[in-house]
Amino acid sequence: MRVFLFPPTVILVTAVLLMSSGGPVQAAESPSGFRPALLFDVDQPIPDSGMSFQAVAAGGARAFASLSGQPVAEIVGATADRPDLDVAEATTRFALAEGYTALVGVGFSFAPVFAALAPRHPEVRFVLIDSVVAGANVQSMVFREEEGAYLMGVMAATTTRHDHIGFVGGWDSPLIRRFACGYIQGARSVTPDLTIDVSMAGWDPSAFNAPEIGYRLANEQFARGADIVFQAAGATGAGVIRAAAEREGSLAIGVDYNQNGAAPGHVLTSMLKRMDIAVFAALKALAAGTWTPGTQFLGLATGGVGWALDEHNVHLLSEDTYRAVEDAEFDIRIGRTRVAAYDDATGCPEHDFGLYAPGE
Repeated sequence: MRVFLFPPTVILVTAVLLMSSGGPVQAAESPSGFRPALLFDVDQPIPDSGMSFQAVAAGGARAFASLSGQPVAEIVGATADRPDLDVAEATTRFALAEGYTALVGVGFSFAPVFAALAPRHPEVRFVLIDSVVAGANVQSMVFREEEGAYLMGVMAATTTRHDHIGFVGGWDSPLIRRFACGYIQGARSVTPDLTIDVSMAGWDPSAFNAPEIGYRLANEQFARGADIVFQAAGATGAGVIRAAAEREGSLAIGVDYNQNGAAPGHVLTSMLKRMDIAVFAALKALAAGTWTPGTQFLGLATGGVGWALDEHNVHLLSEDTYRAVEDAEFDIRIGRTRVAAYDDATGCPEHDFGLYAPGE
């Protein structure tokens, strides 16, 4: 078991005030006995690199700790003490046993664990990042992936030279279909008859950790004529980026955090999910005594999703592309464009995903 306390450093979290009200974070506002912990379903310490969605989430907690003076524990490696449990459950049970009063779980793997344990611990406040669980002491913070993906579709459609683009997802699930559906809507808002290939790496969580499958699926799409492939596939997406880097004139689009530097000149941009903003906002509300249960949605209007522009991709974007993306973002922010979010009941207006797995 490894527990790390922060702050040791100050980390700047841009746009965090979009999700916060009031002035600077004050440790004096914290409820008596406030002991927050950030929970991860991994076995290694989270680096400061920002090069994973876990690292982005940790950045939000570390910024809060540095600004408020309130330590935030980061708990990883819980299975060393409870090998009979999966990582998310072992980590949560450890945090509860240690007396932490506010638990922030990073990722959907904590959803079933919080659903089971939160009712048994009404004195503890649970915050679930990137999934939804209902409960009197549970707050769920989820992202409007479809809005960020819509911008990726606009960018791809205005950049493609072949009128043919692609999408590679990880685990075929409602979450990943929201990415794909938003991407297709954005692309077809520019070019209605654009060819768009859609491939999924698998039908269970292991599909997020299969870079060779991502590599193969991306190469298949490039061979069919796509020249830009957006991946929403976790570690599987590294294979998509590698495939783009090996093909002249091919581009990938990253996801969750800034992956532009993974293959400079071959990553058109990266769609950002601002885990740091979500974590910072939750901790600030908990410290201030303004926290409430329920579901919060983080989209373009709140800075919860966005895209990355830096020295690695600025030369890849034409003026027309940049203007088209800025216009699309503005229209979404003011409500002129409403991006449909995939769900199993209503599907996607621009694409039929079919069944989740063969034979279902």
